[in-house]
Amino acid sequence: MWIMAAEKAPTENRASSTAAITLLSYVGLFTGLILLTVMLAGGMAITTACLIITMPTLITSMILLMTKVKETKGTDLESVGRE
Repeated sequence: MWIMAAEKAPTENRASSTAAITLLSYVGLFTGLILLTVMLAGGMAITTACLIITMPTLITSMILLMTKVKETKGTDLESVGRE
């Protein structure tokens, strides 16, 4: 995950993008752990709790993938850096 973020970022932003993805990963880890603990302590089944925690992220990721990521099939490598 961190290698992909660093490779996709421009050279002058690589450290910042790697730091941001690391920070977001740890914030998500902490938040998910707290939510899961609270849900399990409330008597919720672990499968239901995990689905409730992961579905918003999955749906958001799919929306971003479908709307923001462009198809690269047939793209000239020379024109990629100029866009």
